[in-house]
Amino acid sequence: MHKRHNRGFTIVEIATVVFIIALLALITVVVYNNVQRQARDTSKEQGVKVIMNSLERYYDSHGEYPTGNQLNPNKDLNQISNYAPALQYLPGLTVDNLSNGVYNFYTHCDNGECNGASWLQYRRHQIIYSSRWDTSGSGSYIYIASSQSSGGSNCKVTEYYDDPSYTLQWYNEDQGVWKFVRSKHGRAEITNNGTPPTPPQTCEFTTI
Repeated sequence: MHKRHNRGFTIVEIATVVFIIALLALITVVVYNNVQRQARDTSKEQGVKVIMNSLERYYDSHGEYPTGNQLNPNKDLNQISNYAPALQYLPGLTVDNLSNGVYNFYTHCDNGECNGASWLQYRRHQIIYSSRWDTSGSGSYIYIASSQSSGGSNCKVTEYYDDPSYTLQWYNEDQGVWKFVRSKHGRAEITNNGTPPTPPQTCEFTTI
């Protein structure tokens, strides 16, 4: 008769298995987060397209764009809580188009009431509508949005009081940039106002 010797796992073998399992778990989490991030970016971009189409239909009917205060008379700081005014001015949209769990629609107040250089950095899960319509004749309105936690001003939007227009802004998580798109009508100008060492890719100006 031969005795059977049960040989257990060594500490090195156990550690190796634990390391492999942890590595696989980490890779799974990273891939999952990337997929989720890309899905949120896709949802926001689709939302921008839907909102823009509605804004352009409004322009076709009225010869002008609605102001931020018209869409959001309560001037909510984080997101619109009462969607009735926005839906009144944006034909064909539903609440789901403006708030779908991935982003919330936000309108930047007109006439300098919400002007600031650092507010944009806190709103990375929103689609932001910025419009300027000032009939006071005071000249052009320069709006600078900051996307840096340091408060540096990087993304510059100039909207003219005598030629109403709008811009839509949203944060692309996968690329790590703020994306800006301007209205089809009006003279809204979008430029990068970053200075070294601010990377120029902080703000991306695109069309849809």
